[in-house]
Amino acid sequence: MQIVTGKTGEPHITSVQDRALNQGLAGKDAYILNTGQNLEPEIYSANEIHIKDGALMAQGCLCVVDYGSYDTVTIANGSQGMKRKDLIVARYTYDAQSQVEGMEWAVIQGTPSDSTATVPSITNIGDIQALDPIVDTAVFVVSLNGVSIESVEPVISTLGSLTREQKMLWSGEHFMFNGQRINLSDKVSNQFSGICLVFSAYNSDAHEAYDYDYNSFFVPKEMVRLHSGQGFSFLMAGGSMSSITKKYLYINDDNIVGNSINNQSGTGSGIDWDGTDFVLRYVFGV
Repeated sequence: MQIVTGKTGEPHITSVQDRALNQGLAGKDAYILNTGQNLEPEIYSANEIHIKDGALMAQGCLCVVDYGSYDTVTIANGSQGMKRKDLIVARYTYDAQSQVEGMEWAVIQGTPSDSTATVPSITNIGDIQALDPIVDTAVFVVSLNGVSIESVEPVISTLGSLTREQKMLWSGEHFMFNGQRINLSDKVSNQFSGICLVFSAYNSDAHEAYDYDYNSFFVPKEMVRLHSGQGFSFLMAGGSMSSITKKYLYINDDNIVGNSINNQSGTGSGIDWDGTDFVLRYVFGV
């Protein structure tokens, strides 16, 4: 047994020990930390991307883009009429002779295609704790269409605060009819686990929401990342099954959009349902 966080009379704390602590707290995978501008990528030109300030944790290894600055990543030019997907990776290196470690951005270029482009594979798969010479961690996927960069999307999650702070991201009374949209005060990806949607029954005669018959639903942030903009269904019921409602919502990282089914009614399998019996009241980050 060796003490790490204690005075021994000589320098003794190693990067391996520091990463062991980070792995125990945050896990062994890769995460964008919820700090600064969360390494937000910005398309600057047809072949240049700026990665804003923030921090990355890869296998317990912490690396940062300094506050108020950005890193520049250069992408090879696209080809007219072709599509391509590139990976921006965080590349860890270890020089056994000098015992020097490093981390820098690198690009793994995909294969152009005239139909559907695929994400390239990572070949430098390794263990940073074992001091493997090169370890690549995928962070962003870049989609090119012709000579233009269409999008830059993260392929890893944002790690929320370990305090698991809950906060209200939106409140109101919305049926979430077709095209109705609510903007969240913070991104889903910035929450620790995801979001909780709270609906309540609605009194159509009084034109107000009841403060009871609450129905709550948890949506993991990883589901939102994997299926951003796609539909999520929520089935709810009032007291004594007096009313049945199904809500269909499109959940994005920073907003939620309604659907036309949410103001319809009907009968299915002998069950009456009405989309106007419930309204969305709250969205919490959890």
